[in-house]
Amino acid sequence: METMRPPSVVAHRRLGILLGCSLLLACGQSGPPALTVSVPSPAHQYTASLPTGWTSSLGSGPADPDTFSGPQGKVTAVEAVIPEGQPRDAWADFYADARTSEFGASCFGGGGAPADAVQVGQETGYLRSVPCISGWIVIVTHGEHGYDFRFANASGSQSDAGKALFESILRGITFQ
Repeated sequence: METMRPPSVVAHRRLGILLGCSLLLACGQSGPPALTVSVPSPAHQYTASLPTGWTSSLGSGPADPDTFSGPQGKVTAVEAVIPEGQPRDAWADFYADARTSEFGASCFGGGGAPADAVQVGQETGYLRSVPCISGWIVIVTHGEHGYDFRFANASGSQSDAGKALFESILRGITFQ
């Protein structure tokens, strides 16, 4: 014979199971948020994929930066035309070295700073840590254009979660 439990015990167990499952889903959620919003940048000839809730401010011309902001941080993108006849790798090295004066040698070591290869759309860019902005910079080339994507973490310090989000956004770039 099966023992009947009072409705309150059954309800509490079901609530406990539901809460446990909810917590497991929330706690078990790993990685950056889904990139559900596409934002084309006509001036810079790419489309960015961003998490829901992020805002964008697009530059009106090649010299104006695009800025994408969300609760986790801010991505800034600028574009430059690679001079005719200059190899893309040479331009990227020169550009990285030029950033030393912008950030200061103690923050960013230019071409001598360690760089990790990272996917930017269908291209390979080079990711460098920039502690003085609590983030990272990626320099990538596509065709005759060079791009500088930067991520500044909203928390004011670098984090694995911020880096993972930035890398996810970079993978979602589509160059035209």
